Amino acid sequence: MLETKRGFKRVSTKMVSMIYVLLSLALAIPSMAYLIQNKTVYYFIHVFTYTFTKAQSMNEQYQNAILYLCLFWLLFACYFYLLKNSKYVFQTKKRLFGFIIIVGILFSIMIPTTSLDVYSYIGNGWVDSHYHENPYYTSVQEVTNQNGIDPMLGKVARCWRDEPVIYGPVWSLICKGLTSISRGNIDIVLYTFKIASLFIFLACSYLIYKITNKKFFCLLFALNPFILFEFLCNVHNDIFLVFFILVAFYFMKEKKNTAMAVACIAIATGIKYLSILLLPFVLVYMLKEENIKGKIKKAIFYGMEFIAILVACYLFYIRDFRSIIRYLSATK
Repeated sequence: MLETKRGFKRVSTKMVSMIYVLLSLALAIPSMAYLIQNKTVYYFIHVFTYTFTKAQSMNEQYQNAILYLCLFWLLFACYFYLLKNSKYVFQTKKRLFGFIIIVGILFSIMIPTTSLDVYSYIGNGWVDSHYHENPYYTSVQEVTNQNGIDPMLGKVARCWRDEPVIYGPVWSLICKGLTSISRGNIDIVLYTFKIASLFIFLACSYLIYKITNKKFFCLLFALNPFILFEFLCNVHNDIFLVFFILVAFYFMKEKKNTAMAVACIAIATGIKYLSILLLPFVLVYMLKEENIKGKIKKAIFYGMEFIAILVACYLFYIRDFRSIIRYLSATK
């Protein structure tokens, strides 16, 4: 009886896994159809529809939104089922990551639908890599006013185009590198960002599996529709932040290497500043076996390491404190 139940669970989880892939494909089809028809990602967000035509009325927009939400919540239902039966899902690590790769690719195909942030990243990176302007002091709009609208800036950075960069220097360097290989083509650069995000997402999934040695926690992250949608479809930069934090945890748990863990937290802080809040927890965990004197000495040492790495990253861009003050005022 027990074997029969296990066999049924394995079959049912395989079926749900297939449904999960089909739902992901259904979410990707509008982007695929738009790319085939228009040969570009440009203007997609304004004509996004599951009827493959521009919505002409509020009624059509509501119908489109309802259909989209239904697909998304069905995906969530499959996700919770797979989590509940995780011990029956993907018996080998090869199958587990093969499935994650397939789903990750489908979500990466999707053109951003609910966020324009990636176009802001592209615009600031293009200002840096193509015009050699410091994005902490010069906004996309200022470059446009000085040089006219080029094929890239005419199609990107519609949000925050009047504001200089508010992220850390590590993220600015990543944006500079990714836009520098785009040759001014919006389609190439968007999918350059997406491919980079996909590889980082897969690395995060592997690190979670490596750190926890549990399939459940890997699935909890890698098949979460919100994570897939925001990190791979909308290409938010938080996935890079998560990666460096996970690498820090890896060095903490697996390697007992405090210096590398602190370095990774410093790099994460160079992407988004809130990562600095993790530093005290890392030091408390890593120095718990030390006596009071040793804790104080090593905390000072690792604190100086953190500051040195962060300052080194800022040296690529910061000429004075003006951009830091602007960032602080923007986050009030």
